[in-house]
Amino acid sequence: PDLIFMDVNMPIMGGFEAKVNKKIGGQAHIIAVSGDDPEAIRDQAAEAGMDNVVQKPFVVDRMRMALQ
Repeated sequence: PDLIFMDVNMPIMGGFEAKVNKKIGGQAHIIAVSGDDPEAIRDQAAEAGMDNVVQKPFVVDRMRMALQ
């Protein structure tokens, strides 16, 4: 895929662990998705190799900004 939206607060294995441990994504852009404040997880997402962060609930304008 060209784009992956990865929820970082999943049970058992969250998005950060899945990205780092499973080496998913390849050439795909990965957007971290969280109900937490995006600023609070931005560094953690970058360290995991994710390209951006968007906050739940999804708002179309936020999605567009994350993709730019």
